[in-house]
Amino acid sequence: MARTAAPVKHLRRSSQIVPLGLLLSAATLVWTMLPNLQHHSIAAVREPKTGIEFPDELHKRDLAGVGVKRRFGVLKQYAIGMYIDQSNHLWGATAKPEQVLINAPGHASLRVVITSGFVSKESFAAALRESVEPRLTHVKENMQTKLAEELERVFINGPDLTRGTEIVLGLEQKSLKVQVDNQYKKTLRRPELMHAVLAAYFDKDAVIPAFKDAVLTGLKEKQGAL
Repeated sequence: MARTAAPVKHLRRSSQIVPLGLLLSAATLVWTMLPNLQHHSIAAVREPKTGIEFPDELHKRDLAGVGVKRRFGVLKQYAIGMYIDQSNHLWGATAKPEQVLINAPGHASLRVVITSGFVSKESFAAALRESVEPRLTHVKENMQTKLAEELERVFINGPDLTRGTEIVLGLEQKSLKVQVDNQYKKTLRRPELMHAVLAAYFDKDAVIPAFKDAVLTGLKEKQGAL
């Protein structure tokens, strides 16, 4: 009994000798940190068809909408989300696809998460090339093939894609940045490719119409963290 009670008495004596000023200083420090902690806590949006979560913020860009790419209407190949700079004037506006094509470059990213084990780096690269090459309309025909092959090689030379692999496409003003699982990074200084990738998701023949609509709705409904 005495051995059991001894630590309790010791703890009580120890708690009594902590200076009140020190406790108040610690409490003040925690209180001042709370706003920053809340600011850095990031909520997530779940893509309903795949269950993939998308953080509400990515590199100071806010999530505008999510969607899913299907093959044959059944196989869910990947989930996708679009992020746009928090200060971009597209937020809070009734944006049209043409406005996104004009204003998103330099201010947006696409986050792709592979959801099928049937998607390989070769099949993903081939599908992306198939979508991008016909949209390289502002370059000469021989350059269309060259640029499309350059984009395809970036993925073929990269790591294998498996279920859960994350791909981030940075739609920068004069380049297309490719990042796979935060390990493999490439920058294609080809603004034509960046515009073609964006067009694949937002022109009149968008590869995922529901995703395009979701982004436009998100831009209208959400004001963004200005």
